Amino acid sequence: MDTIINLESRSGSSNVFKNFWDRLSKVLFHASAFFRFDIGRLSLSDTMAFGAINFWIATVISFFISTVYSVVLVKFFEEWVQRLIISETNISLDLFPSESLLWQAGFVVLAPFIFFLRAIFSTLVLYVFAKIFIEDDHRGLEKLNYKNLLRIQSVSIVSEWYKVVPIFGSVLAFIVHKILLITGLRERYSISTKRALAVVIGPYVILFFFALMILSLFIIGLSQLPFDQLLDTSFLEANDLPF
Repeated sequence: MDTIINLESRSGSSNVFKNFWDRLSKVLFHASAFFRFDIGRLSLSDTMAFGAINFWIATVISFFISTVYSVVLVKFFEEWVQRLIISETNISLDLFPSESLLWQAGFVVLAPFIFFLRAIFSTLVLYVFAKIFIEDDHRGLEKLNYKNLLRIQSVSIVSEWYKVVPIFGSVLAFIVHKILLITGLRERYSISTKRALAVVIGPYVILFFFALMILSLFIIGLSQLPFDQLLDTSFLEANDLPF
């Protein structure tokens, strides 16, 4: 009897891992099919749990890979450079300070909490732009609301797996995340890729123009300063003051 129970528990565990891996691979490599046919069968709690688990596992693996890369390869390169080039100048190359390692370790511990914060607030921004660019009509597979967008956002964050790639992992994860969001919006709401792109990229465009406006105001403010008077030394020369 105990043997039968053990076999059933092992079979159940293997099925859980298999289903998890199948779902992850389908999101990363067959996103269109997943968002069109599979995500509709998942509840909000299922998608958020799936995203949080992937986010945490990817963060842990990325932490260990970056630690090995930094501690082993970078330190080896540092010693090699110091021996060949700067051994006589007493210059130290601190390519991977301990503070950075502690910061990444703290990020690993807080990864689930960070996932939920990121998913909730980024979906709020996505919802605002989705209401602008997407018509909530019968053509979509589901109603346009915050809950359904949160499901798409939670699944799209599995792009964190690409951070395990050294050097360019963060950029690659960012790009894949936006691609998954665009794909999810297009498939769930039956809109064009251009319209989905406008929803996803819209916040960054506004942020760019806002930063450009602040920079322009700063430059205009600097141009109004009386630099010619500030640089005028005639007053100092007339009063024999040092300058």
